[in-house]
Amino acid sequence: ELTQKGTFSAALYTHSPSAIMNVNTSKLQDSSGSVDPAGFGLPPASFQHLEQPSSLGKAALTHIYMRDSSYTWKS
Repeated sequence: ELTQKGTFSAALYTHSPSAIMNVNTSKLQDSSGSVDPAGFGLPPASFQHLEQPSSLGKAALTHIYMRDSSYTWKS
């Protein structure tokens, strides 16, 4: 089982590209075209949650803080 260890934080701006999210996923895709979450170092449930579209608009997520396998955010 692969888990994320350590601490990570980022400020995100939805109106412009964020370098932290610019990950080349083409090498992480399997033959069906889906992305392997293990390549990102995140538990699959976290990866699936983060790829959901925002339902709160542009200011929905501005800061994300990750510690070990948990994460919190604020807008």
